[in-house]
Amino acid sequence: MVKNVSLDYPLLVPNGTYIYTANGCVRCKCDATNNLILQCEPSKLKPTNWSTCPSMQCNSSSIMYIGNNTTTSGSHNVTVCAYAGYATQTIFTTLVTQPIPPVISGRTHDDAGKDSSMKARGGFGSLW
Repeated sequence: MVKNVSLDYPLLVPNGTYIYTANGCVRCKCDATNNLILQCEPSKLKPTNWSTCPSMQCNSSSIMYIGNNTTTSGSHNVTVCAYAGYATQTIFTTLVTQPIPPVISGRTHDDAGKDSSMKARGGFGSLW
């Protein structure tokens, strides 16, 4: 979830779209087929107000960066290095663990009756 001290708080992304944030360093998208979970990753663009993009490494992980995820064998959970906002020359990250959504006929259980106007908000696992 994006911190309330972040310069892009509250981060709202309409379903089926993407935005660039953190001075263009981070690209976030919202997709109803992923339970409206905000998915962020490094943008690979030149930042607009910084000479280079700051580190996007998760605080408590030496190997995970924004957008990376991992599962443990036999586990029904996924751990994601999620975007949590930005401030002066800093990109905030957080490790988030949540259940892997069940798949039914190639779709998640939340796809039925989805509303294309729904928005993902604030970070991994946040809805609006």
